[in-house]
Amino acid sequence: MRDASDDELAAIVPLRLPVWAEKQNRFRAGLLGVEAEYIVDADGDHRPMREILAALLALCRPVADEFGEIEGLAIASQLLHESPAFQLQRDDYGATNSARAVVNSLRRRLLDGILPDADAGHDDHGPIRQRA
Repeated sequence: MRDASDDELAAIVPLRLPVWAEKQNRFRAGLLGVEAEYIVDADGDHRPMREILAALLALCRPVADEFGEIEGLAIASQLLHESPAFQLQRDDYGATNSARAVVNSLRRRLLDGILPDADAGHDDHGPIRQRA
C-alpha cells in the first residue's frame, strides 16, 4: 500500500500553522463549511476549502482504488461540488419568502433521495395517506 508523504500533504495543506491561523480556520469552517477560505501560511495567504478538499481526494484516489472504494470517493467528490443544504434553503426562501415552501422543498428532496418514485406518494400539500 502506498502512503502519502508529509511533503505531498504539505503541498496541499500546511501541517503546522500558527495558533491564530488554526483558530481562524476553525471559525471559518464552522461558519462557512466548504465555502470557507482556508489560511495556508503565517502570512495569512488563503485558498478555497473546496480546492483543498478536491486535492486531498485526489491524493486518496490510489488508496481508494487499492481497497475498492472508488465509488465512495466519487460520492465524496460529488458532495464536495454540490451546494450545501443551507444554501438551497436560503435560495428557496429568497425565491418564495415562505418558510412553508422551504419545508416542502426539503421534504421533496428527502423523499426523492429515499424513494425513487416518491412523486407518486406526495404533493405540495403533504403526503397522500391511504386508509387501511
